[in-house]
Amino acid sequence: MQFLHVLFAEHIIVNINCPEKNREVLVFPMRDIKGLGQGAGYYGYYVMYQIDIRHIADDSTVKFYKARAFPSNSLLIKLPAWPYTILHNRDEIEAHVSTPVTDAIDDARHDFSQDKAAREWKYLVLDFPTDHRLSSKEIYDEAGEDEELELEIIPVVYSHPKIKGQGTQHWAAWKVVRTDLKVHKRGKIEVKSKKSKAAALLGNLIGGSLKEEEGMQTG
Repeated sequence: MQFLHVLFAEHIIVNINCPEKNREVLVFPMRDIKGLGQGAGYYGYYVMYQIDIRHIADDSTVKFYKARAFPSNSLLIKLPAWPYTILHNRDEIEAHVSTPVTDAIDDARHDFSQDKAAREWKYLVLDFPTDHRLSSKEIYDEAGEDEELELEIIPVVYSHPKIKGQGTQHWAAWKVVRTDLKVHKRGKIEVKSKKSKAAALLGNLIGGSLKEEEGMQTG
C-alpha cells in the first residue's frame, strides 16, 4: 500500500538551502538534534506545514497529519486533500462570491463526497539528495518499522496593527535525522584511565600518587 501512495504522490525535490522553495512545506536544516541516547547530536531537518486543527477535532482517532521516512532519502507525508473551510463553510463563502462560483464549488464538493474514500487524502513525497539517509528511530521511540516521524503541533497567535483582533495559525512539524553523517557529541570530554598494577604499588611505596612524582627531577 505504501508503494502505491508513493507512486501516485506529488513529488517535491527538496531544496535544502532555501526552506521556502519546497512548495507546501518549509524545510529547515538542523543540527544538535537530541537522540534517544545521551550525548549525541544529530544533523537533520525540521519540516513544517500549516494545518487546520478542525480536521483533528472532528475525529480524534484518525491520523490526519502523518509523516514517515520512505525510502531511505525521502519522506512520505499524508495530509487531508481538501481544506476544511471549503468543505464545511459553504454559507460563509457564498456570502462573498457570485452564484457561478458557489455552483462550481458545490459541484466539486458533491463529486468529492461520492468518491471520498479515494480522494480524502493527499500524499507528498519529499525527495532529499541521494546521498542522504533519513531516519526517525534514533529520536522517536515510537517510530516502529514504518519509521514514523513524531508529530508536533505549533500554535501561533498573531496580531497586526492594521487588523482588529487576533488570529491563530497551527503548524504541523516533524523532525528527521541524517544517519549518513557522523553525530557530534557535546559537553566535557572526560579522559578515563586505569592505573597499572605496578603504578599502584609504586604509589603505595612512595606515599603519594605517581602523578605527583612525575613532575619531580632528581639531581
